[in-house]
Amino acid sequence: MLNCGLEESCQAPLNGQRAVNLWFTGLSGSGKFTLAQVVEEPLHPMGCRTFVLAGENVLRSLCGDLGYGLEIGLKTLPDR
Repeated sequence: MLNCGLEESCQAPLNGQRAVNLWFTGLSGSGKFTLAQVVEEPLHPMGCRTFVLAGENVLRSLCGDLGYGLEIGLKTLPDR
């Protein structure tokens, strides 16, 4: 387990809640993201902080300027 220096017991009071991670697995297009949104929706009115970490969200935030497609992919490959 990765130890980043802060124990959960120190972080929970700051956030006002315990950390929980829900990991949905399945094939592409099987509804993982939709299920995560359905689970997330009622949590906000309860005051829970949530974040859906999905492949597309990661691509947009980390690589939003890269785009998709063969031409873009070839541009992002390192020179050989």
